[in-house]
Amino acid sequence: MTEKNTPSNQQEGENQPEPILKAQTVSHLADRWFEEMRPYLFSDGEILLGKNLSVLMASIAQLREAQAVNSNGFSQVTNLIQELTARHRTTTQSISQRLERLEDR
Repeated sequence: MTEKNTPSNQQEGENQPEPILKAQTVSHLADRWFEEMRPYLFSDGEILLGKNLSVLMASIAQLREAQAVNSNGFSQVTNLIQELTARHRTTTQSISQRLERLEDR
């Protein structure tokens, strides 16, 4: 399940990438990879392993895509945290200077 992009989970003006490897696409990809392997699989055990391997390979591709999206989101969050930290330092220094001036009076 994916959430809709709303202001509560997405900053205004930013576009979330639409996933390429959805469940249906992963299933189709696994089927295609299995069909490519099929001529080399002779026994029932090899066929079963081929089906499992193709599903695992497609699932790994989907997970790698999700990891790339999460990595991009993580770097955006890191940049925002650094920006907020800088703002906080500036504000704190300003408040400290004002308090020191008040104490000197």
